[in-house]
Amino acid sequence: MKKIVFSSLNIDRTYHLDRFVRPGETVAVRSYSDSCGGKGFNLAMAMAKAGEEIFFAGAVGPDGQEFEKIFSEYGVDASYLRHSEKMCGHAVIQVDASGQNCIMIVEGANGDISHQYIDEVLGHFKEGDVLILQNEIGHIDYLIESAHKRGMKVAFNPSPMNEKIAECDLSHVDYLFINEGEGEVLSGQKGDDRILNELHSRWSNQTIILTLGERGAICMTSDGEKEVCGILKTTAVDTTAAGDTFAGYFLAEYLEGKGVKRALETAAVASGIAVSRSGAARSIPCKEEVCSADFSKITGFKEWGL
Repeated sequence: MKKIVFSSLNIDRTYHLDRFVRPGETVAVRSYSDSCGGKGFNLAMAMAKAGEEIFFAGAVGPDGQEFEKIFSEYGVDASYLRHSEKMCGHAVIQVDASGQNCIMIVEGANGDISHQYIDEVLGHFKEGDVLILQNEIGHIDYLIESAHKRGMKVAFNPSPMNEKIAECDLSHVDYLFINEGEGEVLSGQKGDDRILNELHSRWSNQTIILTLGERGAICMTSDGEKEVCGILKTTAVDTTAAGDTFAGYFLAEYLEGKGVKRALETAAVASGIAVSRSGAARSIPCKEEVCSADFSKITGFKEWGL
């Protein structure tokens, strides 16, 4: 089984402030940094650090040599990268004193993806391989449909949520990663159970992973069974890559047959460690650190009696 992340590369420009900037306000920044990021890059790095062999496809600009250097360092196969004349996409990230963030995305080279390029890349994959997507590049609907026709499994995080999601046939998605807000938009429902039950009634083939911030996460499998998991409580410094770390580690464990419970717990520990550090991809822990963590410190979901 081969696994390919087909997604975005963004240069993260991160500004640490006491609080988010308000309309019409000018504020002093406590610190600034730039680093390699993007939801696709973060997720690919999470899976690579979890010990998976990962392929990556996407568009990189002339200012993106550092992405290729890091891919090489961590063993990510980036031979399908498309080199664009456009500059790399970038993200403007505000991080407040509590570690929360707000993000603006500039598409850049991430928009330089065509149906022809997609066909060329997916032509190297076959039935049973896994395509992993988010919503920071174009032609997501075509990627999902093309992978489905080849018999590939599709893992999809529809973030950032926008009108493009309505064009996607989500019945062809096998693993759906959503947070509570995205779940409410997709399902038209509020509340964990209502969101999951509504989505399961529409797409009963899916394994749905619903993340709930400090409350933890719920996984509902295609047979309707639910498994819940709390969080590894840490002091939040920067939550930028939390969701991508969670998804990457969950997939790494689940696709290797470790089971839902173990996948959720490992993902919770990895993302808990990641939010305790600054930066996006650089905050993601390696497998050795995750495995040596104290899983008994995962807390939350007391309402389930766990």
